[in-house]
Amino acid sequence: MKMLSGFYWISITLFALMMAASGVMYLVDARFKERFTHLGFPSYFRIELGMLKLAGAVVLLLPFPDFMKEWAFAGFFIVLVSASIAHHVSGDGPKKVLTPICVAVILTFSYVAFRHLGHA
Repeated sequence: MKMLSGFYWISITLFALMMAASGVMYLVDARFKERFTHLGFPSYFRIELGMLKLAGAVVLLLPFPDFMKEWAFAGFFIVLVSASIAHHVSGDGPKKVLTPICVAVILTFSYVAFRHLGHA
């Protein structure tokens, strides 16, 4: 159980930091405006997604109710699968298509650990 707890906290901390960093970049880095346009998304979606990524990262790391953590897990899973689809449809290479799927698989294992540790 200790190993499962260690896996959960390491994986979820790294994941949340990655999502928070990308959320900040969506808000402050002008290059992301071009990237979102390339994927066919409106500019306001970048701002919305950046703020929601920051909020989701906070929910995963801080002591929020389990139902809120489950919503954050679900939201991030949807974002990752959607990112993979958007990159595929936009004609991006395999790396940009497969990376979000690989991260979604790790997130799924983290969620399973979350459930086995007595949450939800």
